[in-house]
Amino acid sequence: MTEPSQFLAFLVAKAQKVLLGERFVWTVASLVAFLVLVELVGERRWRRYLTRTFLTDLTYFLFFTGGFYYFFISGPIDRLLRGFVTERAPFLLVGALGWLPEVPKAIVFIAIIDGFEYMMHRVYHRYDWLWCFHCVHHSPEQLTPLSKFRVHFVDMTLFGTVKAVPMMMLGILDVTWMPFLPLMFLQVFSHFDLDVHYGPILGRILVSPRYHRVHHSTDPAQYNKNFGLIFSFWDYLFGTAATDLTKPKAYGNRDVKVPDDFFLQLVFPFVLLARRYGSGRPPEPAREAAR
Repeated sequence: MTEPSQFLAFLVAKAQKVLLGERFVWTVASLVAFLVLVELVGERRWRRYLTRTFLTDLTYFLFFTGGFYYFFISGPIDRLLRGFVTERAPFLLVGALGWLPEVPKAIVFIAIIDGFEYMMHRVYHRYDWLWCFHCVHHSPEQLTPLSKFRVHFVDMTLFGTVKAVPMMMLGILDVTWMPFLPLMFLQVFSHFDLDVHYGPILGRILVSPRYHRVHHSTDPAQYNKNFGLIFSFWDYLFGTAATDLTKPKAYGNRDVKVPDDFFLQLVFPFVLLARRYGSGRPPEPAREAAR
């Protein structure tokens, strides 16, 4: 067997192991049950699951949760970073939360990392070259529950790299306890485009569908609001929470039209960067107030 064919066989075997593995099967089964339950209780908008937009979102879901992103991108980077820190900067492995019991440790861990993601999210809306990648997440003109997964791999990689060292400093969580599915469901639910809020108290702590859909609005009055991914209290703390949670009239991007196709979206940000920075003209301003 030639080397390319051996590598292909290895990839196929790896994909089968992941896609037929207990964690992936349980994730998909739980997600399907969750989507059906919410639709039955809610507005029963079944037709959106037959759209091109949902197909693109579904492809992103399979790309990230099916292990492809980890195998080709995040896994090698994670091993490289951990190896570098272990050999060159072991003082960073302080296990800052090691003194806490597992449940409080997980809550504090998730809140701190969510804070880093909140700050990164604001940076993505501030700088034009980062927006070229992040605009992919804002491209759907119709939100679907799986729009949560529509994130360009460069966008995801920068997010993961920036928070990698803080995660190592805080200490590793017990992955058998780590509430992966509840956290995923919370973020999936926030993309349902439902008029559901968690009330005056809990709504200032957790991101709800009514709260998050404002972030995807094309209305200039709703730009740069509600950056929180899991916790909304970061927005209230730093003054980026929207006071008006009226349902947006439209979703998507006003400044750029992103093709609604997974493979085209992989290359689109690079084309956009080439257009804006490769023409010899000064790049467009970040236009923070226009997103």
